[in-house]
Amino acid sequence: MLVLPKQINQSYCYIADNPFHQALVKQWGIQCTLPEWVPQIAVSGAIGGAPYVKTVKACEQHFGHFVWATEFANVHATFHFSPKPIIVEREEYANSEAYYQCMKSFGQPDHEEAKAAIRHASPMKAFQLGHNYSLRPDWDLVKGDVMRKAIYAKFTQDLDLKELLLSTHNHPLVHIKSDPFWGSGYDGRGQNLLGTLLQDLRAEVRGQSGSQSGPTGVVI
Repeated sequence: MLVLPKQINQSYCYIADNPFHQALVKQWGIQCTLPEWVPQIAVSGAIGGAPYVKTVKACEQHFGHFVWATEFANVHATFHFSPKPIIVEREEYANSEAYYQCMKSFGQPDHEEAKAAIRHASPMKAFQLGHNYSLRPDWDLVKGDVMRKAIYAKFTQDLDLKELLLSTHNHPLVHIKSDPFWGSGYDGRGQNLLGTLLQDLRAEVRGQSGSQSGPTGVVI
């Protein structure tokens, strides 16, 4: 696993070595040898030009120099990544997004129907299907804890992902995403909650939180 230096003077995006990523790098003309931590400015500029670069710079003003990897996201729209299944409460889900979307209907009459449709779906399909079922009334209160439980399973049950997360040292993890709740928002001032949860998990995995038994305070 490539490990970043403890001090960085620009933001980086990790691009893995697989045929799909190699094709994208070639298509966009990004000069790198995969796997590699590539400057985020170069990646965003190649994908979306000046507007994307503007968002990166806005994120750096708000968060400082940051890092990210497509593997850290739950839904992968650009750099495709096939996550391994996770097990939560002795049940298997195809990926963390499938678990998260299933929990939207927890306690509702159609929850079992929702689980049957979603739990083995791809991340994008799970995201789409999650809108088709009842939404639990306390969802806005518990969705952060549900995501915490999802990523705990994702990164502790897959040793490669765990190693990738730890390779980021203590650098800010920022999800460049239009969604200002889970990500940065276009203006770089979003809550970036997914990045924050991953930073907390990174510290916990290193033993800095003092708890190795699992995510605490989780309500599903």
